[in-house]
Amino acid sequence: RMPITPHFHLSQTSEDVSIEIRVPHVRVSADTVEVLVDGCNIHFSSPPYLLLLTFPGEFVEETEGETAKYDAIREGGMIT
Repeated sequence: RMPITPHFHLSQTSEDVSIEIRVPHVRVSADTVEVLVDGCNIHFSSPPYLLLLTFPGEFVEETEGETAKYDAIREGGMIT
């Protein structure tokens, strides 16, 4: 079965990159969602959805500023 690319929106400030990802009709839990940031790549997976993004520069890792939220009413989440 081929993965589906979810609808997403990118935004950026001078310090942060935010990705809003919409994954309708999927039960989202810590067991079903994978987010990996590696260098200049972001990998998001929540079957049947798959999003692979490559940016022109590498991300700077900041453990205190990273967030991920899911809004069941909007069927989507925000990764910052």
